[in-house]
Amino acid sequence: MFINNSLLDDDQNNDTGAFTANTMSQYEKLAYWVKFYSIIGFIFLGLGVLALLGLLFAASALPENNPISRYMVGITVGTAVALGFFTWYISLLWGYGKALQEFADSRDEKHLEAAMDKRKVFFITTIVLTALSILFTISAASQVIR
Repeated sequence: MFINNSLLDDDQNNDTGAFTANTMSQYEKLAYWVKFYSIIGFIFLGLGVLALLGLLFAASALPENNPISRYMVGITVGTAVALGFFTWYISLLWGYGKALQEFADSRDEKHLEAAMDKRKVFFITTIVLTALSILFTISAASQVIR
């Protein structure tokens, strides 16, 4: 299981999975920073919602026959979709931080496994959203070039 692993207490039976104080301290710090960054993300999400409301008011103020109103609707819908993805993404980050904190509090390996599963989902989501943003950027650039 964790035989001869420096992350484990030397005076404990290695089959119990007891972690050193240094290891637990690192997990506590990691949990703090992950939750801190997710709180920053929620703040920016709130700012994004305010920007979306501003776009909605600006789009509704334009006359219907104005050609810019078509673009404002597209920008507003695109912003709403992006905020939806961002909400989901930040929620994944918050869940990862919460699972890490539960592990740091309990020192139970089941909580560590749950935290690592949440981390895996978070990083897979990061890769997928990065690929989608690159594709959307290329698509938008190709429309401008035409």
